[in-house]
Amino acid sequence: MKNLFSRTVLVTVCFAFLAVCTQAQTEKGRFTVGASVANASFSNTTTSFGINPSFGYFLADDLMVGTSLNFNYYAFSNEFFNDRSTSVGAGPFVRYYFGSGRLKPLLAAEFSYNRQVGEANPVSSSILAGSGGAAYFINDNVALEGLAGYNHILNRDIQN
Repeated sequence: MKNLFSRTVLVTVCFAFLAVCTQAQTEKGRFTVGASVANASFSNTTTSFGINPSFGYFLADDLMVGTSLNFNYYAFSNEFFNDRSTSVGAGPFVRYYFGSGRLKPLLAAEFSYNRQVGEANPVSSSILAGSGGAAYFINDNVALEGLAGYNHILNRDIQN
C-alpha cells in the first residue's frame, strides 16, 4: 500500500507541475493556450483527476493575463462507503516571466471560484493561489512549465 501511495504521489506531483503552452513566446500581443493535469490517482478504491485548460494574452512583454477553467473528479468506493464528487470552476490569473533565454523563471497569481457537487453536501470554493517556477521554451511555439505554490481555499456549503 505504501508503494502504491508513493507512486500516486509521484505521478500527481509530476502532472500537477506540468503545463504545455502553445504560442509560448512572451512578447506583447501573443496568445497562449495551455493545459495541466492535477491530482491524477487511480487505485482499486479511489479514482481522482483534474484537467485545467487555460487561455492567456500578453498585455506587455513578459506579462500575461488570462483565465483558467477547472474540472476535477473524485470517486471513492469500498465495501462500507461510497463517495463521488465533481468540481467545476473558472477564474483569472496573471503571470510574469523573467529573463530572455529558453529557461525563464516566472511568478503567478490566480483566483478561481469552484462549485463541487456530489453525494455529500454541495460546496462552493474560492481559491487564491500564488506560485513561482520556470518555463522552458522547447521551441518558438511550445513551453513546459513547472510551478510550486500556495493555495488559500475558503469553502462554503451550498444551501439547497
